[in-house]
Amino acid sequence: MGGKLVIFTSTLPMVGMGALKAPPDEQPLYDTDKEKTLFTPRNDFWPMIGEQCAEQGVGVSMFLGMSRPIDVGSIGEMIH
Repeated sequence: MGGKLVIFTSTLPMVGMGALKAPPDEQPLYDTDKEKTLFTPRNDFWPMIGEQCAEQGVGVSMFLGMSRPIDVGSIGEMIH
C-alpha cells in the first residue's frame, strides 16, 4: 500500500473514535512517581492506529498548534 497522512490540529479530539477527555489537573503529579503517567496514552486507539499505519507503509506527520493543553501522550503515539 503506502502513503502519507498529514494531520493539522489545534484541539483535543473529543468526538468519535479516539475521543479523549480533557486532561486532569497535572500540577499535583509533578515531582512524584505518577508524573510519568502524563506521558503515556490514556486509551488504546491512537497506538493501534499508528501500528496499522506502519503495517501498511503509511507515514504520519502531525502538526499541533494548540492554545490549550492537549494530550500529546495519547495522540503522539500515532507517529511513534
